Amino acid sequence: MPTTYYLTVAPTHIRTHSETVRRGLHPAERCECLQPRQPLEGIANTKAACSSKARKPIRRSWKGIPPYGQKIIRNKRLQVYYLDTVKIAKEIATAPDLQQRMQGVVLVGIFIRVTPFAAKVGMGDDQVLGSVEKYIRKYFGKRGEHVVLENLKCVREGL
Repeated sequence: MPTTYYLTVAPTHIRTHSETVRRGLHPAERCECLQPRQPLEGIANTKAACSSKARKPIRRSWKGIPPYGQKIIRNKRLQVYYLDTVKIAKEIATAPDLQQRMQGVVLVGIFIRVTPFAAKVGMGDDQVLGSVEKYIRKYFGKRGEHVVLENLKCVREGL
C-alpha cells in the first residue's frame, strides 16, 4: 500500500491546513501508483514528478508508469526523477521503525533540489538546510541527537 507524505512550503506563514490543488512535486513510491485517481492532474506544468524507487534499467521504470500517467507527464512536460528512498533510509536509519518515516525525510531533500521554491525566495542550499535543521530539531530533538543527525543525513542524500 502506498504511503502518503505531506510537505507544504510557502514564503510566508501558513495559517490553515487544507488539501492542495496545485503541486510542484508528486512523489510516488511505485510507478504503478500513478493511476487516473491519483493527483498527477494537479501537478503544476514543467515541475517535477518523482518516483522514489527506480528499476534497472530506467526504461523499465517508465514502462511501469500506467499509460494515463505517461500521457500527463508528456503533456505537461514533467521531469521524472528516480531515487531509491527505501535504500537510502535503510542505509541511514539505525532503528528499523524509523526507516519508513525516513523515506519521507529523503523526499524533503528531493523537493529542495527539483522544485524552484528555494530559488524563488532567494535561499541557497545552506540556508534551506539550516531551516530544515531547525524544524527537525524542534520535532525530533526529543528522540536524541542521533535521530536528528540521521534525519539531516536523509535530507542531504535526497538533495
